[in-house]
Amino acid sequence: MADSPRSILNRLRLDRQLPEEWRLARISRQFTRVVVLARHMPNGVMWAKHSGTKQYAAARSLKMLGEAAVHLAAAIETTGAAAMPLAPAAIDFSSRDAGELTPAGQGPLTARVAAVQAGLGTFGLNNMVLTPEFGPRVHFAALLTDIALPAGMPLASELCPGLEACGRCAAICPQQAIPLKAAQGAALATTRGLNETACCRSTQPFGADAFVRHLSTVFAAPDRETVNKLIRHRTTGELWQEATFLKEERSTLLHALRGCVPSRCRLRRDIALAAPASGPAGRRASPRCGRRGRG
Repeated sequence: MADSPRSILNRLRLDRQLPEEWRLARISRQFTRVVVLARHMPNGVMWAKHSGTKQYAAARSLKMLGEAAVHLAAAIETTGAAAMPLAPAAIDFSSRDAGELTPAGQGPLTARVAAVQAGLGTFGLNNMVLTPEFGPRVHFAALLTDIALPAGMPLASELCPGLEACGRCAAICPQQAIPLKAAQGAALATTRGLNETACCRSTQPFGADAFVRHLSTVFAAPDRETVNKLIRHRTTGELWQEATFLKEERSTLLHALRGCVPSRCRLRRDIALAAPASGPAGRRASPRCGRRGRG
């Protein structure tokens, strides 16, 4: 199937926002569309006190979404078209870093960027994708296909009011990984950001960094007795659980998931985290971020 001028434009628009190794042209030039799937993360996950409980509960949603992408690809191919589901975010120490596993474990970077380009949401101050109905509590998956589908368009306005008007996610971040300062009147696009490494280490205490550190400690042990103590340490068990149960389906920005409530977002008052806004306008209760969703 030959690319239409519009499909080429859409692909270039998407590729410009992706690191070179993620660009669709590097995957295959045969595919002309990205189909994005979205699934709402259960709001009740935010009630869990232990980060591991939140990680596991949220991960189930992302895993099911990835399976749905596989089934959809198979269904598309029954029509004679070709389709390929994109892999979820996974660790490859040779080519990937913490930035590709964040924010919020919402799904692979390509799916998040495509979701914004398709009009499902907009990027927030912390680079999470915010949606009109569910805020950032959404997972994304994606597949590539050559079927001629109409392309969506980005939303006309930002859902995140920015640091000056709100900044609630920045105010409650325990690692200060989200920008807390910006020039007055600065555009959201020039303000948003996230220290992915700090965020991952905080929300994933037994993630990739901890795995490498623990192995390094074991290999550097001076004698067999110390090695035996280290491999029987609780850290080994936590890392095993991380590798076997959570795998690539991690969540980050756990505080922001609960504290970010755009207007129209459906989130009960008792689930939403009471957090002060960092910006001056936010302290006066921004009409977009300061309001709670309907009960």
